[in-house]
Amino acid sequence: MSNVNKGFENALNYNNDVIAFGAYQGNQLVALTGADDSMSKLWQIGIDTMLGHRNRGLASYLVKTLADEIERRGALPYYIHGFLI
Repeated sequence: MSNVNKGFENALNYNNDVIAFGAYQGNQLVALTGADDSMSKLWQIGIDTMLGHRNRGLASYLVKTLADEIERRGALPYYIHGFLI
């Protein structure tokens, strides 16, 4: 199953995800943010936006909405941006 391309790999890790929010254009998912709770009260946020839908504020809106919900649930949201070489 690990070689299956599920899409939105930056938003979801497909193992410890506990919450996600998406943005749709019609019936097509164009942006997705998710969080996992693998570190108990410290929940990591991930985000993906399809190329043709970037720079429209979708990611900012989804991450803010997700972070607010994580805090409402008593956890601390965090995001790490970087590339592994």
